[in-house]
Amino acid sequence: MITHLKGTLVSKEPVLVTIDVGGLGYSVHIPLSTFEKLPEKDSSVMLYTHLHIREDEMSLFGFYTEEERKMFRLLIAISGIGPKVALGILSGTGIMQLKKAVTEGDVERLTTIKGIGKKTAQRLIVELRDKFGAPDDGDEWLREGDEAESDSSIMTTVSALETLGYSRKQAFEAAKRSVRSLGADALPEELIRDALSNIR
Repeated sequence: MITHLKGTLVSKEPVLVTIDVGGLGYSVHIPLSTFEKLPEKDSSVMLYTHLHIREDEMSLFGFYTEEERKMFRLLIAISGIGPKVALGILSGTGIMQLKKAVTEGDVERLTTIKGIGKKTAQRLIVELRDKFGAPDDGDEWLREGDEAESDSSIMTTVSALETLGYSRKQAFEAAKRSVRSLGADALPEELIRDALSNIR
């Protein structure tokens, strides 16, 4: 079992990176939440990994934090949710926001995530609610999630625009305009598309 990779970041895209470890190049699928935390290319990087094996293929999934990997593993343990859908969920919402939506039974919020329909959202709530526990007024992670949501949305969009060749200043200004226009809970791809249409 490959539990982590530590090496040189050869290339990075919003959903895929290549890491050189001792002369071997590993192709690793990642969520946007990991992409936004990555260093520049040719820098040293370490990702927690999950090796997914099927009869016809082996795929490696990587995460910047162990919490992301734990959430990914919880998601793929649910019937009907495979690795690609789990990555989409992690890319479409932060961990704190996902916990909040599940514990509050917010089906509408979950269905705003690409690839998640009403039945899947209900399944997520049923399967994960007990694992997260019930929220109350003293839950610090709920407050932190709300406060961080806007910044996380902006930085995800900035990272994607920088990958496409725009300067950090251009990307940051366009990302802020898009978040103000669409809201912090908009899907990453919606924010990126809107930012691209308005970038100066």
